[in-house]
Amino acid sequence: MQQQGFILVVEDDPQQSESIKRAIESRYPQYAVKVLETESKFRLFVGDLAKVPSIPTMVICGVMLPWIFPELVTPDIPDEVKVGTFRKAGLRCWKWFRQYPCFQRVPWIYFTILDDVTIEFSKHADLLTGYVQKAGSIKPLFEEMEELLTASGPWEATETEVTAELTASPEMARRLREGMAESVGEDARVLGMPS
Repeated sequence: MQQQGFILVVEDDPQQSESIKRAIESRYPQYAVKVLETESKFRLFVGDLAKVPSIPTMVICGVMLPWIFPELVTPDIPDEVKVGTFRKAGLRCWKWFRQYPCFQRVPWIYFTILDDVTIEFSKHADLLTGYVQKAGSIKPLFEEMEELLTASGPWEATETEVTAELTASPEMARRLREGMAESVGEDARVLGMPS
């Protein structure tokens, strides 16, 4: 089957992310699934989309995410992350993602074990944002995915629109100029896109 796009999963627990990935690939074989584990990798990957003519079909994001796992070289920690908490990382990711008009129509699902996030979540929502509490079954996630995919309708941004929106941010333009964003060659190959 020809893949029609990709679903981005942001989840730091490797067992959960692999389980979610397998379930989505089984239910939606028309979509590739890309997994990111940290808030910083999410931000960098979104910046890399300026180099790839594609936008995620949907984002499924945990709420509690580390900024980064210990590595030899770590990106600078933004002030909002320093004063924030890992319990709100997914909310920051949503806000950062939605600042770009080219990502306004991408469905987003908060998928978390937290049940006390609903008040904070309501401040970070729009018609294409959903919330599913992790439970024993993946069925509620699939139901929310169906609802949001239907609500978003068909839409595809051009490479020019993506590049213009992403480089409009001074911070992203600086990252792209300095080559701080990770190379998307491997991601593009996995997702079936030109690199």
